[in-house]
Amino acid sequence: MKRSSNTEPIPPPYQAAMVNTVQFHSNDNCPHQLQLFRTHYSPDTSPVILCFPAMGVHASHYTQLASHFNEQGFHFACTDLRGNGPQQKKPSWFNNFGYQEMLEQDWPASITEVKKHFPRSPIFLMGHSLGGQLSVCFSALNPNVIQGIILVAAGTSHYNAFHHKLRTYCASQLLSLMSYFTGYLSYKKQGLRVREARQLTRDYAYNVRTGRYRIKQANGYKSLDGYLTQMKTAILAFSFDGDRYTPHSSTVKLLDKLSRAKKTHIRTSALEMQTHSIDHFNWVQNGDKLVPSITKWIIQQGD
Repeated sequence: MKRSSNTEPIPPPYQAAMVNTVQFHSNDNCPHQLQLFRTHYSPDTSPVILCFPAMGVHASHYTQLASHFNEQGFHFACTDLRGNGPQQKKPSWFNNFGYQEMLEQDWPASITEVKKHFPRSPIFLMGHSLGGQLSVCFSALNPNVIQGIILVAAGTSHYNAFHHKLRTYCASQLLSLMSYFTGYLSYKKQGLRVREARQLTRDYAYNVRTGRYRIKQANGYKSLDGYLTQMKTAILAFSFDGDRYTPHSSTVKLLDKLSRAKKTHIRTSALEMQTHSIDHFNWVQNGDKLVPSITKWIIQQGD
């Protein structure tokens, strides 16, 4: 696996964290970029948190979390989802992918790269929204590879977990149908234009429709729900009162699938976190209030 790296400082006020940007490829030759933030307060055996973003959100959105984890003596790493990285081809008729490529190519390649830089550190996956759902699916398919999962604003997309059930169902299926005819899905999120692959959109719509997870393979679809029920990986999940994209019920419904896992679910609010508002995206700006609970939980996993 060919790699190159460069080091550059994080802009103020996060100068305590230094990012080492590493280029690597998954086995299907898809280019990826991993941002590594090494703590200077603890030995090389300190845990490393590998963060996977929400759909349509860039890895740079999570940069400020690095300082908070580094100050607690933890390493931090983050990478873009396929099709969203700076060196990757955008989804199109000719560049199509879904959960299968992400789970069987991107997650393993990212973890392998992290291990090269932190060979003595236990790895904990941190997933936001879709990044959390797929991190759970990866761990179910690959037991004993990582030590735990932190879910933030992540839960099943099943329409039955939402207040506006019919709207959620119809919108997801319509978007999936649109991607089938156009070759990809284009939409706006947080004022930015986002493109998603049609198979990714179809996989997402299937989860909305059925509440189940599957990946497309050459001979058909492979169901993941049986693996989820057997997964024993420790889970820490956060959900927020102000999150309309992943309400508490969505997180609960995902955790209910993990019947054998050791689960901790923290439901919180802007009032409890002593901030003006908390939602699906701006929780990152309040990461300093979440990190102490996360680091405490990680330490408990090693006891």
